[in-house]
Formats: sequence, structure tokens, C-alpha cells
Amino acid sequence: FNKLYLLCLLPFAAAANVVDVGAYKDATVVYNTDDCDGTPCAFINHGSDTTLTASVQSASVQRILLAFALPSGINLATAKCQLQMQRPVQAPSGKYTLVVSEALGDWDEEEVNGSDKIDTGNQVGSVSA
Repeated sequence: FNKLYLLCLLPFAAAANVVDVGAYKDATVVYNTDDCDGTPCAFINHGSDTTLTASVQSASVQRILLAFALPSGINLATAKCQLQMQRPVQAPSGKYTLVVSEALGDWDEEEVNGSDKIDTGNQVGSVSA
């Protein structure tokens, strides 16, 4: 990927400050029962892939994990954050919705795969295109 940024508008006293934070780790996680050269595709790590993929097909789900290191002292209860992504390289035909949820556990970019069961928490946003 080229750029994934989280912009947070932080209320400090009377003035608002904007913090621009780039993702420090990312991965595509595949959930399916397909076989990839003798290994279940869901067990393959895609943390070092150069392209992130999100998809919901009938037999395959692909999720994107992103991690941001926010500066200390940010109160997420009062901060307003905006995820900025470049246009999809290959957008689905027709309408689709991208949903953003918090991950409820930490993960290792070089090891995470579909068998890790990274649970999701609250939905923090969505966009339809």
C-alpha cells in the first residue's frame, strides 16, 4: 500500500489540534476452506504482501487489519478520527460498504492468519460506495 492515515481531531483547551498518524502494521487475513498447494489458504500469512484485500464472497472472506500508534495522552472518547485511504485498485462492481471495527487483540504482522480468530469489537465507522 502507499498511504493509510488516521487523522484525529483532538480537543485541547479552546483550540483543536490535528494529528496525522500512519499505519505501522497491516495485513490481509483470509478466512475460507480452500486449499492452496496443500495448505489451507486460511493458514497462510499475508502480512508482507504489498496489496491489502478486503472481500466478502460466498466461500471466502478477506479482512484487512491495520494498526496505528497514537500519541500518548489522546482521549479516544473525545477525539474524532478519520481514516484516509487511496482509491481501491480494483473496486467491486456495483455498490459496496466498507466497515471499520476495532480489533480486540494484538496481532503480529508476520504471523497473523485466518486461524488466529482476531475478534472485532465496536464498529467505529462505515462508508458506502
